[in-house]
Amino acid sequence: MTTLFSAQIPTPPTVNNMFVNVKGEGRYKSKEYREWRKAAISELHAQMWTQPKGRHLEQPIDVFLDIQRPTKTSDVDNRIKPILDALQEAGVIADDRYVEAVFARWSPHPDAKGAKVSILPAWEVTRPVFDQIFSPIDTKKEAV
Repeated sequence: MTTLFSAQIPTPPTVNNMFVNVKGEGRYKSKEYREWRKAAISELHAQMWTQPKGRHLEQPIDVFLDIQRPTKTSDVDNRIKPILDALQEAGVIADDRYVEAVFARWSPHPDAKGAKVSILPAWEVTRPVFDQIFSPIDTKKEAV
């Protein structure tokens, strides 16, 4: 298994708290999101220069996330977008369009802090799982 990049960053805010609407002015990044983003990008910068492959990745990738669960009612899917955006802004990935698959879970470790991010070449680990779960599309059948 080839890990292209691995890092530990703070737990992101939920996507529900990324923006605030100001009547008559528009939509802005929330203070919580701005502060998290600054800290996350700082951590990513510090860690990416210690990894030979972890800079400006321009290839299909899979992203694996192990995230500290802030509350029992938190949704794991609401933590994905902030992380992908930070990876792109920090220059770890050239563009999040290269992300072929994202696998996110709440960390099973009770003492986990923040979010662990690991990036692998697309399908290196996941193809056998997907092939087992999803059968190939039958191209002979017409769409309804």
